[in-house]
Amino acid sequence: RLGFKSIDTFPIPTEIDCILDNLGSSDRRRYLMVLTTQGSGEMMLQRLAGGKISGMRALVGSHFEDDLKEEESAQDTLCMVVKYARMGVPVTLQNIDSIEPNLYDLFNQRFYLHQGQMLCSVTLGPNYNPRCPVHQNFRAVVFVEKTRLAEMDAPMLNRFEKQLLDLKNGLTDSHRTVYGQLTKFICEIQGIKTKTQRLEYFLRLDHTFLNFSWELIRLWISMEFLSGSKSSTRRDDSNFLERVPEECLKNLINCSSPDFFILLSKTRISAPINE
Repeated sequence: RLGFKSIDTFPIPTEIDCILDNLGSSDRRRYLMVLTTQGSGEMMLQRLAGGKISGMRALVGSHFEDDLKEEESAQDTLCMVVKYARMGVPVTLQNIDSIEPNLYDLFNQRFYLHQGQMLCSVTLGPNYNPRCPVHQNFRAVVFVEKTRLAEMDAPMLNRFEKQLLDLKNGLTDSHRTVYGQLTKFICEIQGIKTKTQRLEYFLRLDHTFLNFSWELIRLWISMEFLSGSKSSTRRDDSNFLERVPEECLKNLINCSSPDFFILLSKTRISAPINE
């Protein structure tokens, strides 16, 4: 007998484990593309990583029509990427459709070695393609909406190590209990019994609550449990589990529109909620 261990004895790495392994590796690895929902990737990564990512900078491109027509906004974002690449500061990138072609060689890690320094061509203008220095510690994380995956070009996808950051797969039994309570409340507000049932009222959830998504609800729940696990006073509180849905409801109500109170006046709520 050679004494091989069963594959069942090895822990299965989570998405966060794979992301942290990529960012913390001393070897050259492909940059990361993280697939998320409703633009929640940056917050999810920072919360779930538990402070293990330090010094990371976030760059968010503009989707405003005027900014897309003018080059100034895109140039500012490009210059920041070049700056952080030279310094070796890891960055997260969102809404960078307008500058993706400019960073082709950087994302493809097509580097030139000159006197021990890695250089990379970056397009900063119609006839200006300087070779910019890239620090060996530089890492990039590009956040992409899962719904856009089918529309993206294969060459763009092949440049990255892809990870799916979905909180649905990481919920514990306690998380699911709170999620069920909040789902019941939200469905009752809309006059329905399940998430897939047709709405009784004409108002959609993203009209009632700003930027609503079920992924956002799961994120709030995870954040509350995470903050509770770090606080000894909250962790030892026997009523902590009861207060988690209340805190999440406060977040939900804080981002509600006036339509929420109209729906509230027309609905009989069985889920517990403070006056």
